Amino acid sequence: MTTEDAGFGDSIARIPQRIASLLELLTTLDQRVLAALDGLEEMRGSMSTLDARLSSDLDEMRTSVRAKLDEVDVAALEKRLARLEQAIFNIEAATINLDRNFSGALESLPDFLTKRMKS
Repeated sequence: MTTEDAGFGDSIARIPQRIASLLELLTTLDQRVLAALDGLEEMRGSMSTLDARLSSDLDEMRTSVRAKLDEVDVAALEKRLARLEQAIFNIEAATINLDRNFSGALESLPDFLTKRMKS
């Protein structure tokens, strides 16, 4: 018997051992896949619970916001905004008036200070 025949014979003899190792590996892989699927089912249940809780909280918030909005007196708010707008226009007019009144005075101020310091 040659060396090649002996190597081939050893390979044939180890086939049952290799098949047993392959079956053990497949069994381990199967167990891990089942564990992963169980974990996914648990996650799905948790997500459903969180989704239900979130929907409930959002409904409660929506109800509260709508109740607060119903309490807002829009007519009174409109009057207040009109007064605010008028006050802004008054401030703008006063600013323009001050600018006109002091524009000439500010331009002559350096000459005035120079004359006062010389005398």
